[in-house]
Amino acid sequence: MGNIKDYIRIARIDHWIKQLFIFPGMVFAFFLVDGVSVIERLAGIILSFVATSFIASANYCINEWLDARFDKFHPTKKSRPVVSGNVKFAGVMIEYAIFTAAGLAAAWFVYFYLSNLTESQLYLQMTAFFENDIFLSSIF
Repeated sequence: MGNIKDYIRIARIDHWIKQLFIFPGMVFAFFLVDGVSVIERLAGIILSFVATSFIASANYCINEWLDARFDKFHPTKKSRPVVSGNVKFAGVMIEYAIFTAAGLAAAWFVYFYLSNLTESQLYLQMTAFFENDIFLSSIF
């Protein structure tokens, strides 16, 4: 299925530093929320950073696969793992799904965490969310 280093490479984890450009907005938003301690705000900011980084990596993975046919003509991009055939489509799709799921899970956790829902309220909202096909109708 390919070398794990190649799959990590297409996720471009070294590009996560770019998420710092949205950091001021996240910090500002978290300080607008009432009834949340400084520790909770910091945890929310860090988790938001992780969520956006995971979603960015998911995008990088799918973009690497979709751009491979053009990248093979580029002098430096032609040595990338997808173009050189070191990674397989199934592996890229699994990696994409994992990063997407992890990013969405982290984002949902931040939302529910900061909305100060009790566990029973959270359960009711999540149950309604999935039972009413809100999730599927928002995708399609």
